[in-house]
Amino acid sequence: MKTLTKILGVGGLLAALGGCSSPSEAVRAAEAQGWSNVNVTDSDYALNFTCGENEIAYRIEGLNPAGRYSEATVCCGWTKIKGCTIRY
Repeated sequence: MKTLTKILGVGGLLAALGGCSSPSEAVRAAEAQGWSNVNVTDSDYALNFTCGENEIAYRIEGLNPAGRYSEATVCCGWTKIKGCTIRY
């Protein structure tokens, strides 16, 4: 019973901290940095060496802050607390 209580407690804590990141959060992070017309092209590519092991990788494309078409990776933490970072 103690194990079940711990599992439910951890699950509740994660839900309270904001849950998992999503492609829409990756788009919002890119737009906050000046990107426009952002599309997530992939969120589960196998050979991703750009993000850390506790991050979700979202491949994006769109107009970068300089107004040129570009591609980048947005790395987001498993919870919303960590936030997202654009990596080129």
